[in-house]
Amino acid sequence: MIACPNCKRRVFTRLDILYAPLDGTTRCRACHRIARPDLVSRWMMSCVLAVLLPMVFLYGGVFYSGHFFVILIVIVLGAWRILCFLGFPLLTLEPVTRGAPIDRRGSILILLVLVAASLMLDGYMSSRFDTDDEVENGRSPTAVHRDG
Repeated sequence: MIACPNCKRRVFTRLDILYAPLDGTTRCRACHRIARPDLVSRWMMSCVLAVLLPMVFLYGGVFYSGHFFVILIVIVLGAWRILCFLGFPLLTLEPVTRGAPIDRRGSILILLVLVAASLMLDGYMSSRFDTDDEVENGRSPTAVHRDG
């Protein structure tokens, strides 16, 4: 268990961190104040993700595409949760003093916006690549055919 940075009681468990919203905030069961992983903890997890995930996908032969970006959002969020769960004894928390935390509804809304943006980006990229391929192969209605 980790101590609350506000009341210093040891109340936070691995499940509190695992089921936290996207911003990683959790509410203390004793003093009802909000805490989140401190800057050093967030940096450590981000650096591990930044080093491991591209290496795994590069050496795994995974092709990057817009569809993969949608899947990657879920992979990164899942990997973040797993790192928080595994590194729980090493994490320290800091109090959140300003602003309302993101609740589950806000987390779902943010995730839906990210997925919608990635799908739009994927549609744009695929239309550009398909058009370029058609022009190169001469199958586009605007491609100039030259005989001879």
